[in-house]
Amino acid sequence: MHRAPDSSYAISFKQNKAKETAKQLADLINNALKECLEAGYVIDAVVTTGKSGLAAGYAALMFTDFPLVYVRKPEERSHGTRIEGPSIDVATYLFLDDLISSGDTFYRVKHELHNAVCLGAILYNTCSSEIFLKKEYNLKFAWTGAFG
Repeated sequence: MHRAPDSSYAISFKQNKAKETAKQLADLINNALKECLEAGYVIDAVVTTGKSGLAAGYAALMFTDFPLVYVRKPEERSHGTRIEGPSIDVATYLFLDDLISSGDTFYRVKHELHNAVCLGAILYNTCSSEIFLKKEYNLKFAWTGAFG
């Protein structure tokens, strides 16, 4: 399990650090998916929202083959649909985001996915405690890391 340093900082996609950062995030995602599987849970997708989540998720795809689903923000205009990805029929998922503070984004995504169950959160730019996240958002799993 990765631990964030004492102070969080933005995920770095500077050219000289991009591959290293994406690999670290992919490792965190792969470890999360493996831990869920070992505990008897099948995860249909990793779900993200917002431009930062999309950038981080797609960068990590260079090093893994997890299904990534993108839930658009209400104000986003697009030629696509509100939910996009290889499989939008998601029953269980892990939420990928930079941080969870008020929970508004977390609950908006959960609402957009209707009956899907969020089993855990993968936060890549936070000092949040995994224990707090599990308790506050009723999650079975939580992972945090800060990369850059």
